[in-house]
Amino acid sequence: ITTGARRGELIGLQWKHVDFAERTIHICQSMSETTGERTLKTTKTMATRFVALDDDTLAALQVRWDELNAQANRMDVRFGMDDFVLSPGPGVAMPIRGDRLYKTHRWFCDQLGITKVRFHDLRHGHATMLLQAGVDLATVALRLGDDPVTVARTYVHGAVKEQHKAMKAIQERLAEAGG
Repeated sequence: ITTGARRGELIGLQWKHVDFAERTIHICQSMSETTGERTLKTTKTMATRFVALDDDTLAALQVRWDELNAQANRMDVRFGMDDFVLSPGPGVAMPIRGDRLYKTHRWFCDQLGITKVRFHDLRHGHATMLLQAGVDLATVALRLGDDPVTVARTYVHGAVKEQHKAMKAIQERLAEAGG
């Protein structure tokens, strides 16, 4: 929920796309899965983007890196920047499958007593929370790798509350101006 990335973008993320110093990930590819075949391709919109990370996500990535690196050393296998963040283990050439990510998501939801939350809902939740927090449409679109018009059309359902706040602000300004 903290990146707004699509499933394939997360699965296709390699360690060379994680910048711990800049606190960003570079989303520049996606893992496509069709009829049992998996290939790296461009993102859905064919655009790349840098997404800023929060402290918790950055810490989780650091733990993951350290764990995989330690496993690689114990197993005496190669591990490095070309490996996938969501790899089943060090030295594995491909990341986890999409269905595995879905099953893990479902398991966590079940453990927390959360029902009816699809994995893609995390992306929608990300956008909605940003818009409700007052983040401008262009920034939200940039984080999602979408066009601002698409974001506005998709997330208009969460904007009614914000419209009421905007109208209240206009009324206050008009009252101050004597109108």
